[in-house]
Amino acid sequence: MSQRDLRDGVTLAPAGKAAGTAQPAGLTWRPLRGAPSLTFHLVLPREQSPLHRRIRAAAKTLAHELHWLPD
Repeated sequence: MSQRDLRDGVTLAPAGKAAGTAQPAGLTWRPLRGAPSLTFHLVLPREQSPLHRRIRAAAKTLAHELHWLPD
């Protein structure tokens, strides 16, 4: 995905609030109102390397700290 695809209307992209302060010409910042939600899935290969295991552990820790997962 490129900024050109975004500008040309070929695709959409989620972006944080900071993206609205330095957007390229041709893009429009449209903040969501209310309580938007977006589900993310971490997809890892069946055979995981040490890096994959560290990423998974960090993601799980963060998700628990932010109360994104049930206890």
